[in-house]
Amino acid sequence: MCANDFSCTYYSCRYCRNAKMFRSRKSLDKHVLQQPCDQNANHIQPYSQQHYLAVDDQGKVLRMQKMSLKDVHRLLGDGERILVPVDDLFQPIKAAGGLCTRFMTLLIGQFTLVPLDLENFFEVKKYWGAKLIVECREKFSMPYTLEIDKVILDKFGSKYRSVKYRYKNKLLKKAKIKLKTAREENGVYIKDEEKNYSQKQLFEALNLVDQPSRFADHQCEKLKSNIRSGNSKKLSKKGKEARSTQIHSHTTGAISYAQKKDEFQLKEKRKPTEVEFVDMAHQTKNGTYVQVESKDFMEKARDLVAKMTMELGISGPIDTTAESEIHNAVWKELMEGETLRRPLNYGVGVTKSQRTKLNDDLRRMIKRSSSPALEAKISFQDNQIKSMENTIKDLQSQIHLVYTAFGMSGTAVAYPNMDPLLLENYHLHQS
Repeated sequence: MCANDFSCTYYSCRYCRNAKMFRSRKSLDKHVLQQPCDQNANHIQPYSQQHYLAVDDQGKVLRMQKMSLKDVHRLLGDGERILVPVDDLFQPIKAAGGLCTRFMTLLIGQFTLVPLDLENFFEVKKYWGAKLIVECREKFSMPYTLEIDKVILDKFGSKYRSVKYRYKNKLLKKAKIKLKTAREENGVYIKDEEKNYSQKQLFEALNLVDQPSRFADHQCEKLKSNIRSGNSKKLSKKGKEARSTQIHSHTTGAISYAQKKDEFQLKEKRKPTEVEFVDMAHQTKNGTYVQVESKDFMEKARDLVAKMTMELGISGPIDTTAESEIHNAVWKELMEGETLRRPLNYGVGVTKSQRTKLNDDLRRMIKRSSSPALEAKISFQDNQIKSMENTIKDLQSQIHLVYTAFGMSGTAVAYPNMDPLLLENYHLHQS
């Protein structure tokens, strides 16, 4: 009776608490479209990974539609968008989230929209960041928050680096072929020598490579110059060193961590603990691990969980709350002394430069869209505060004049019991 199996006699909505059953897919679609707008995200794709909810500008569900990546431009009408749910870390999830990230790759590949000859994504974000967000939001409906915009740009940055890396490899591969051909024509080629070409030789041979299709002359030359630059070589070397020191390799493939957590939550009706999620992300389908270090880490975690369970005197099935507390304690013990780092494309986190041109533009737009009534009220209160400040200054000046005119005799009359030493200090202060 699987909701994803078209051969079932009945179809079930696995997002309903009472697990409703339907005799046809049409009745199931009707059930999904009848859900309140704030619950539509929980009923996305009730039976197929290729069906998505199309909504209008106000978020009202229009229909459920089967769609692939190339159909996003063709099938959606004016003002129609695909509803994309997000998790508590503002990450796009479910199949609609996957379609959205693939669409980002498609946008990055449009050289007329984003030039690939720039040195890094910071320049792209500075000049084209707002445009990329608008292009993405024109086809996909997500909440309008600054955090989600940051996540969108974070994913665009990852796609941009991936596309540039692929073009770099293509150019170097063509450079190797050109160098081999040139050496054969000069009669100095040695069999299988292309396997031992140095990076310097390949960079010099880039001048022999013709520009790729859809590239302008200046863009191709700028891209080659960036590949040969010292900063690019330095970053490439650091990246190789970082990858070589990686201890644990995840096995999630193209599925994001947010998607894996969402799948677990749908199945178990709760969020995974850190220990459970590490096991999910690094275990293969046959239950093994890519690295021995990952296996040792999980064995140690399981031993600690069993030990803490015995210490608490728990026998038999354990409730979810107690299990989560035990797993959290185990995770804290295992990660003691480790430096927490934000995984790539997961969460927003703190970066070296929080103030970017895009952030300033968004803040300016938010200020412009503020309520006129609220602005008038704030302006009135500011005027009141300024008036009170002027009144206080006038009172202070009057008090000063009174003290000056009062003098020594006035002080003695006003304070007949004052200590003589204090009285002398008072007059010294006044003078």
